[in-house]
Amino acid sequence: MKIAISVENILYLYISQFSEKSGKGSEKARDLALIINESLKGIIEAACWAIESGDIMDFSMLEGLTLSHQERFNEIRARYGDDSLQKQDLALKTALQATHRIERITYLLGDYVLLRLSKKETGAGSSSNRKMQQNNLLS
Repeated sequence: MKIAISVENILYLYISQFSEKSGKGSEKARDLALIINESLKGIIEAACWAIESGDIMDFSMLEGLTLSHQERFNEIRARYGDDSLQKQDLALKTALQATHRIERITYLLGDYVLLRLSKKETGAGSSSNRKMQQNNLLS
């Protein structure tokens, strides 16, 4: 749980710094930054909720949420990704680059969810199995 809280704090710090930088740009850049921030906040809250509960259904819901966010960011980049717009508006270009960072976060979160779901279903998360996996990885 401490790891989840730490990740949440880091991501909220990133959002606040990103919001300050993107607030100086065009209306499109501000709208895109708002979409990114709200999406990231929602996925962080859902992740914390799933981690706290530990329920398989919550992790399944979080898996669907990460997939929908990945599709959403692809649509956003397609809508705002015109090269001529990016050349004219550096704030928009910065916001579009942030979608790639956020998408990486959602991919990592999705991988974590899949790992948690497989551990919950197979019971592979015992301490002895983790120790064996660490030894195999290090050797």
